[in-house]
Amino acid sequence: MRGKKSLSTLLSLGIAALGITANMGAYAAAADTGTAPVGKVTLSVEKFTLGQGYYLEPIQVPFYQGENGANLLLRAIGEGNLRYQGTAASGFYMTAVKDSTVEATIPAYIQTRMEEKPTAREAGDEWLGELDYSKMAGWLSVVNNVPPEVGPSDYHPQDGDVIRYQFSVYGYGSDITTSQWAEGYVPFADKDDLTALVASINSSSSKEEKLKKPDVKSAYENAYSVLENLESTQASVDAAYNRLAPLVDWKKAFADAGSVSGWALSAVETAVDKGYLQGSEGKLNPQATITRAEFAKLLVNVLGLPLSASTSSSFKDVPKDKWYFSYVNTASEAGFISGYNGEFHPNDTITREQMASILVKALGLKGASAGLTFKDSQDVSAWAKSDVEKAVAAKLLQGQGNLFNPQGEVTREMATVVALRAYQSYPSSHPAA
Repeated sequence: MRGKKSLSTLLSLGIAALGITANMGAYAAAADTGTAPVGKVTLSVEKFTLGQGYYLEPIQVPFYQGENGANLLLRAIGEGNLRYQGTAASGFYMTAVKDSTVEATIPAYIQTRMEEKPTAREAGDEWLGELDYSKMAGWLSVVNNVPPEVGPSDYHPQDGDVIRYQFSVYGYGSDITTSQWAEGYVPFADKDDLTALVASINSSSSKEEKLKKPDVKSAYENAYSVLENLESTQASVDAAYNRLAPLVDWKKAFADAGSVSGWALSAVETAVDKGYLQGSEGKLNPQATITRAEFAKLLVNVLGLPLSASTSSSFKDVPKDKWYFSYVNTASEAGFISGYNGEFHPNDTITREQMASILVKALGLKGASAGLTFKDSQDVSAWAKSDVEKAVAAKLLQGQGNLFNPQGEVTREMATVVALRAYQSYPSSHPAA
């Protein structure tokens, strides 16, 4: 950019969501269209050049069929918080936003470039826009880390876009970005992935629950510190992302997350998020079989049972120095697991009929047992027949291709789905609740 005319192109996308907090959630600015959104963008409003942090913390905002950038801005902000020229359909150009914070602390790397001292806004000034603090000042948008070549009337959001609105105080954008119009004053890091990650947390209904975890809260606060620093290096941005991502996105925490079956995704995500299911050495191993001890631990976690304080076990093959000692004791004391001849066989792979029996006992399912109609019903062990019937009737377990496969092995993802299904179906009626 060489002058004000070029600046108007760069600044044309304007600013979004004035007066809206990060707690608005992903759909707080939803359009009253009666139709479903076609995608969502990450949106943030930044006043880092003024030392004022975020005006709007990163959030996810949905958009609808036919919307352009101007429609999105006006819907998100509200016309009362925005001054602009043109219309949503043509020549839309944002000139100022409603913001009464006038005190500014401009970073040193910008001030050393300024030929004149920054001008001051008068107390009571309710609008922040062009020419404030310098003759080169105004709002600039960056979409996917690149200043767009079109104005908001001609910009059409794409699912996953990261739109960061920033106040350029000097240099027609050289103080915040590098582009074909402006050579950056310093090497600016690409913060899109980290911004989108933070937005996913801010827009999550479980944000408060996530931030109760000390490691998540610390990584989240570190991400903000890195994002708000205009001079953050790419290495520091990437480090902040790599620290936070595995804590809030289970797919990034495990190298084999992509191997989880589609039908198990929701249950696995819930189980990992709540700490019911843990991986090993950076992997979940969803297709691996689950042992009797591992299933006991999973069910104890899902049902929220306090671990047994017992220092001895009724099973000869469950020694105190094993990781599963307390979990097996807890499950045994709750009455939903048992052994054979004084042994539990903790490392044996659990079968489908064994899982059915454990679930029925854990949930205290009563009532008459309906008959089984599977082709292999005769293969169900006599001792497990009643429990399998109850589990199937309660829709805790299902067959496949008219087969139940009672002696079939259970995978970790299958066990997770069934355990979550059990708890969601009987959240308060099971004996251990």
